[in-house]
Formats: sequence, structure tokens, C-alpha cells
Amino acid sequence: MKIYPMVSVIIPCFNSSMFMREAIESIMNQSYPELEILLIDDGSTDNTLDIIQELSALDGRIKLVRNERNLKLVNTLNKGISLCNGKYIARMDADDIACPLRIEKQVAYMETHPEIGLLGSFIEEFDDKRIIGRGIQPISDERIRAYIFTASAFFHPGVLIRRDVLSAHNLQYEEQFTIGQDHALWINMLQHTKAANIPEILLRYRVNAQSLTQVSNRNRSSRRVVLKAIYRSAISKAGLQLSDEELSLYSCSMAKQDVIEVVDADVSDLIKLYDKVIKYAVKNQGINRSYLKKYLAIRFIAFLFYTNAKKRPYQVVKSIFSSYFYVGIYAFIMRKYQL
Repeated sequence: MKIYPMVSVIIPCFNSSMFMREAIESIMNQSYPELEILLIDDGSTDNTLDIIQELSALDGRIKLVRNERNLKLVNTLNKGISLCNGKYIARMDADDIACPLRIEKQVAYMETHPEIGLLGSFIEEFDDKRIIGRGIQPISDERIRAYIFTASAFFHPGVLIRRDVLSAHNLQYEEQFTIGQDHALWINMLQHTKAANIPEILLRYRVNAQSLTQVSNRNRSSRRVVLKAIYRSAISKAGLQLSDEELSLYSCSMAKQDVIEVVDADVSDLIKLYDKVIKYAVKNQGINRSYLKKYLAIRFIAFLFYTNAKKRPYQVVKSIFSSYFYVGIYAFIMRKYQL
């Protein structure tokens, strides 16, 4: 008789009644049987609690946890981690849909790759009307370590985490990161374990106007502060301390919504900054130079497109004499068409 390691699935719920039934049922119907499903109600005021109680009566693996007050996402996730009993922790949101074989395939991968402590997958993005597209991420540990300097290398609701990596190193989500808390956690986890993404769609990710990402986009100022702290964490772990001005330029160059803050920045400053980050990351963390340059070069092209640099001849000349320009154009084309 095969013995399955338990997987704890954490699903935070806050006024989630519109989509949560389908989300929870997609976990209840997983091909992998050995689950505990932690549904944490964070003070909902709709009928979220009624739906949880109804589903828990149908499946004994469901555990209802109620926060006495609204703790917000980070504290709710950490509470969930503290209550988990499984060898692995699976994340899931209350409006997404897990593919039937998701957890089975992730556990099988982890069991045969004990060096991997963090595992994600590709996703399918959809809304109420249509399939929007496919979300992909770097697959190998080497690429993930380079990519983490530019963005999160995982789709948060679809990850599987080896619980003993968190417990052994006292890792959890940090309250200061009201957004990007997953990116910050991955940066810390990669100091202690390897990571991978399964190149297969295992999660259907719902895009809706009420999602946390959409809401946070409405307050770019506070978001920039948090993202700046995340990039500070990644870069400082490579042994490099940037000035506040450098860090602002670096952070803003990572998102087109933030480039407006550095719209008149000199291309030469960005090139020098990227060169410095690559130098320290390669020297002190063994990051693959080619991969990191590729990911930064993609941001470089976006920076040129969304700033005033393209309107200034001398900035254009500086750009085309930089290898970031050609690496970025090539990488952008390959990524866009998934070649």
C-alpha cells in the first residue's frame, strides 16, 4: 500500500463568496488524496462563512479557521503556516481553479527532487468572458535565481513549499510587504533551498477587477515603497548596497507603471547600475551572468520605450551602443513568441 505524504492547502478567504465554491471544489477534487484543507476566514461580512461550513460538512479534510478580526493577507498566511501539519504546503486563492492533477504532479516532482524546496508551475489566465493567455516563468533553479532580481519567479497561488525549509530557517511572510510578500519570501527561501517551475499549466488564474494586484495598482506611491524594499533585499543579499537614488532608479525600471518616476533618467546611469548589480550577483552569489543580463536587458528595452529616452538623440545613441539594447530586443522577441 502506497503511503502519501500529507499536503496542507492554505486558502485565505475574505468576502470570497462569488468564486470560492469553484476554487475549493477544485482542491477537494484533486487526484491526490492526502490533503488537509485550511480555509481561513479573515472576518468576511458576506456569506463566505456559510459556504465554508457547507463544504466542510461534505469533506472531513476541510478545517475552518476563523480570525477574530481582519488580519489581512500576510498575517492570515502566516497563521495558516503555523497550523499546517503536512510535509508540503500548497498555496491557493479563493477565486482560482486548480487543475485536477496539480498537487499530484507537484508532489511527485518534489519527492523525486529532494533538493527542491519551492515549486511552481505555468498558469492559464482567464476572466468571466474568456481565456486571456498563458503565464510562464523560468523553469530551472539557475534561471529562477537570476529572474528574482527583476520580478517574482512564481505564480503565488500555485506554489508548493517544503514545510521543513520554512521551519528550519524560521521563514515566513513579512508584514512590511503588503504587496509582493511572495517575492520577498522567495528571495529569502533561495538562500537555503533550490527552486523550480513545472513547465505545464496546473492552475487557472482568475483576473478580476477586485484582485489584490488590481487594487494595489490604484496606489502606486505606497506600492513603490514596498517594491523598493523588496529589491533592496535581493540586491543586498548579493553584497551590494545601493544609494537611495540608485535603488529608486532600479526599482522603477522594473515596472512600466513606475517608470514615470524616472522618466528623465539618463540611460548611462541605468547601464552602470545594471552592470554593478550583475557584477556583485555573479561574484557573491554565483548567479548566471547571461541569464541575469537577459532579464535586465528586457527591462532596459521597456525603460527606453516608456521614458523620454527614445525622444532624445544622444540617449538613443547611448542605448544602441549598449549590449543591453541588442540582448533585450532578442530576448523580448523570443519571450513574446515563446520561441
